[in-house]
Amino acid sequence: QDSIVGHEVAQRVSNLLIMTTTNNSNDNDDKVGAGILIYTLKKGTGTTHPQSGNFCDITCKGSLEDGTLLCISPKMLTFQIGTHQVMEGLEVAVKHMVEGQEAQVTIPHPYAYGEQGFLPLIPPRSTLVFDIVLVKIRRE
Repeated sequence: QDSIVGHEVAQRVSNLLIMTTTNNSNDNDDKVGAGILIYTLKKGTGTTHPQSGNFCDITCKGSLEDGTLLCISPKMLTFQIGTHQVMEGLEVAVKHMVEGQEAQVTIPHPYAYGEQGFLPLIPPRSTLVFDIVLVKIRRE
């Protein structure tokens, strides 16, 4: 059941997508094979994938695997590939998308908030599910 997150929790959620996890591996090209699932909902119009240094504009909705709503990006979220500005699993997924693609991405705990979670919002060892739209890739 989707419910509106309380104001206090919403304040904590505002930083949810820009937190770095404890897993700071630089080799995230092979992580899709390690359990990060990308299910395309709508094919994109782009032909290339984001590369290290590119800026990506996305919109997203995040939830726990049981459907508990965590966050909805109220506006465009922009981050630079390779700078650990978002959780590792989110960056890995976006690197495998093309501009305009809409996807549902399942991120296991090692590439999300790990063993510790992000209490009280995200329990330990939680798998997260994001509906993501890669709106724009900027090669600046």
